Amino acid sequence: MVKYHFFMNSFFALSLDTYNKKEYIIRCVGYADEYLNKRINKACTESRELGELIFDFSSTMELFSTENRYNALFDYLTEYYNLIEDNKSGWYYDDDLYEEHEAYCEYMNYLKCPILSENFFDAQKHLSLNQRHQYSSYDLLKQCYPDILSGVSNGIRVIYIGDSPYIATDFRVIDLLGFYLDKLYEKGLFPRSCMSCGSLFLSGKKNGDVLCSADCRKKKKSQNTMAYYGRLSENEVLYNNIYRKWKQRIGRAEEKHTISEDGIEKLNQGLNYLTHINRTRANERKMGNVKEINGIPDYVSFDSDYKHFLTSQDEYLYQLFNSLIQDK
Repeated sequence: MVKYHFFMNSFFALSLDTYNKKEYIIRCVGYADEYLNKRINKACTESRELGELIFDFSSTMELFSTENRYNALFDYLTEYYNLIEDNKSGWYYDDDLYEEHEAYCEYMNYLKCPILSENFFDAQKHLSLNQRHQYSSYDLLKQCYPDILSGVSNGIRVIYIGDSPYIATDFRVIDLLGFYLDKLYEKGLFPRSCMSCGSLFLSGKKNGDVLCSADCRKKKKSQNTMAYYGRLSENEVLYNNIYRKWKQRIGRAEEKHTISEDGIEKLNQGLNYLTHINRTRANERKMGNVKEINGIPDYVSFDSDYKHFLTSQDEYLYQLFNSLIQDK
């Protein structure tokens, strides 16, 4: 029988299908050699959406707490922890086992720190391509685990289960997470937090604002619209109402042919003039280019003139519209 030399004869393995956006997990506690040599089938297998493994590290986790949301890795570590606790009493007389136990304890302490924090997302924005023209997770994980991550790792290995390659480890899951992130980056997928609902998802962008679904995009568009109109002055709101009204009226007249093509062109020229002057006045106000009285900007007079122009242009368009219908 082949010996695979996993500590406590246990392993956690994953295989990634980036094309179908799936991740496949096998975890075995206490029977790794027997399972991999097909002598026993004591292993848990499952399929999940790609990204779930790294999403499990999105918040502060106290190991083996029942209050944490379910995730495959910590379910494995809980069972693994119990196995180690049951067998550790005699290891103080075995240097190799004692050393492995110390390494295990060190890794478990580090895993209490979340990976997908705001610091991670901020650092991910500044990822740069390496010499192989790929993104690497090494620098990101180095920030999370500065004392444990080394340049050379022997914590993971490739095993074949059936015809599928799996990356496996016993408890050195930080190396496993590095491999996981590198495979995502290789395919242009970046763990991100939705700016609308806060959900974690895989985005094609490592920086910039991101939204996870059509519903969130619709909701954000609505919020942006409300925020935009909330920032507008009364005159800008008035302009928007006038503009929409005439855009619709001109469009209907053109569609129903109630006004000639030349008339439609005149109306559009009048509407464009309204837009040009409104943009000019709005920018002047925002820049503070307002006449002063005794050294104080006279916004009251400015806004009054601004409103007068908008209503005058609105009246002009009414007159022009009616005359063009009568002329037709």
